[in-house]
Amino acid sequence: MWVYGNSYENVVVCIVTPDKEAVMGWAKENGVEGSFADVCARPEVKQMISEDMTACGKASKLRGFEFPKDVHFETEVNKLGQGFTVDNGCLTPTFKPRRPQLTKRYQKALDDMYAKMKK
Repeated sequence: MWVYGNSYENVVVCIVTPDKEAVMGWAKENGVEGSFADVCARPEVKQMISEDMTACGKASKLRGFEFPKDVHFETEVNKLGQGFTVDNGCLTPTFKPRRPQLTKRYQKALDDMYAKMKK
């Protein structure tokens, strides 16, 4: 998960790499077919993951403004289920996030999330 806050906005958004096994397990239980990306595009999956994030945030005693208001899913994952990797430039060799590269890679998704909230 990568949480992003635009200094001109009053909310944060995030990019999440869902757990492929959990999402595909949910799909199997609910009779949903399709690729990982197709299943992640379903509103039920977004709601399920958002509710889990909210529960974790409440357990960690986050304040209201610290909760992401929208989520975008990274569905291009490697064999280990990682969306942010050293190979795609999102992490340093010591596995720290490269914020400028992450921002550049996900700029359209970030802009779309903020634009959608303004409607």
